[in-house]
Amino acid sequence: SPVIHQDRIILVCDDPKSPYLTARRLSDGNEIWRTDRKDVCERSWGTPLILDGAGQSQIVVNGWPWIASYDLVSGKEIWKSKGGGDNPAPTPFEANGLIYITSAHGGPSPVYAIRPSAHGDITGTAAEPGSAIAWKVDTGGSYMSTPVVYDDRIYVGNPRGVLRSFDANTGDLIFQKRLGIQAGVIASLVAGDGKIYCASENGSIYVLRHGAEFELVSENKMADPILASPAISAGTLFFRTTKKLVAVREVGSAEQNSVPSIRPIKEKTGAVTKPNVLFIAVDDLRPSLGCYGDEVAVTPNMDRLAATGLVFDRAYCQVAVCNPSRASLMTGQKPDNLGVWTLPIHFREAKPNAVTMPQWFRKFGYSAVSHGKIYHNPTPDPQSWSEPIQGLPEMPYPYPEGTKELVAKVMRNLPKSDWRKNNLRAPCFAAPDLPDSQLIDGARTNMAIEDLNRLSQSDQPFFLAMGYVRPHLSWVAPKKYWDRMALSLFLLRNSGIFLLVRALAWSSICMTFLFV
Repeated sequence: SPVIHQDRIILVCDDPKSPYLTARRLSDGNEIWRTDRKDVCERSWGTPLILDGAGQSQIVVNGWPWIASYDLVSGKEIWKSKGGGDNPAPTPFEANGLIYITSAHGGPSPVYAIRPSAHGDITGTAAEPGSAIAWKVDTGGSYMSTPVVYDDRIYVGNPRGVLRSFDANTGDLIFQKRLGIQAGVIASLVAGDGKIYCASENGSIYVLRHGAEFELVSENKMADPILASPAISAGTLFFRTTKKLVAVREVGSAEQNSVPSIRPIKEKTGAVTKPNVLFIAVDDLRPSLGCYGDEVAVTPNMDRLAATGLVFDRAYCQVAVCNPSRASLMTGQKPDNLGVWTLPIHFREAKPNAVTMPQWFRKFGYSAVSHGKIYHNPTPDPQSWSEPIQGLPEMPYPYPEGTKELVAKVMRNLPKSDWRKNNLRAPCFAAPDLPDSQLIDGARTNMAIEDLNRLSQSDQPFFLAMGYVRPHLSWVAPKKYWDRMALSLFLLRNSGIFLLVRALAWSSICMTFLFV
């Protein structure tokens, strides 16, 4: 957002190709100065901070790869520091005579406390008396939410629902606690009357008592997700959910000495709308992703998806085999309880009355529709779905001409005792020059999109499941995706570990084309 100070309006225009900072006259919009940020910043989204003090007025801009400060009068750079998350959104702010800045994306998640008197390149400055950086912590910062300082504490929330408190003067960690299930904090934190207010994506407002220990005063459910930052005015809190504007305040003077509760002053009434659910399963997908800290995998779409949701960093596979793992996930029962440990068995054989995830949605008024690999391939489950599963149209053979004959010839020449005699498959990878829609995952995606459009027109909420086969063997994808990796694959072929690393690289190819 732009910021206004005296006769100037300041705009950060960090287009990746030509980023710049500009000051314009508030009265007529004429440009006073413009500072090129070409070699300073590739991305930034946070509102700048204007700060008077230390002998000059400065503009502090969160950014990547550099955080920078500029003179308000001339636009000249005052100081800069390299590092931090690569997609910074939180707004810098001042409290207790320090500038607080945080960012968290792509791995790094620091929190900085910088003295306003800083000058020059302060990257790596030792946190010691008189230095430019008063203190710095390398992890625990925020991706979207701007923290809040209350007295001698700084409170930082993150999209995973973790709230951290640091000593605002030293950076020492005081506590870190998870607020609740899916309690992702995107909105900025606000504070007042000895309490910290954390609005979350799960529709709850968590109220914490300010102090040296984590103390949850209350959880107030607002029914709808909250992404916008709350506002405080004249003793009233304003929260904007995805559907309502809600004002809340303390209940009466008679209760002033008790724990304050909050109640809506006025809000629209009506039936609660059930959200539609899109469930995506990807076979053999591992945490070889940028959002899990992998520095090799190129997975921008998955990373973007992760940044807007909740990433589980302690998710474990129930069984390292497809059928029991999927049956366990879809029923919520352990493989030992289901009696499913191998590929052939159907979970209904052991647990005929098991209730699956889509069955549960159907029980509460949802329409449940499936595409692709949700249960193991030969494991249909009509009880789960409101509609029969649609078959795929006939697809082109993705391998080069003559592959079938070659496979048959190899099988004929195998000894009778060889278990592959009648089970030899096609090669483990192929790069057919075909559009996405002519391969199984692309075709299923188009069918799922058609159903999304169809089901969204109904008044009935829906649960749509879309299961991708790749990156399970065999690794078959349109040639255009292999071409993007041509240089990497050439280098890998000459590294002596081509087959192993090729498998790793394949995950990023698949995830790119599946989630375009």
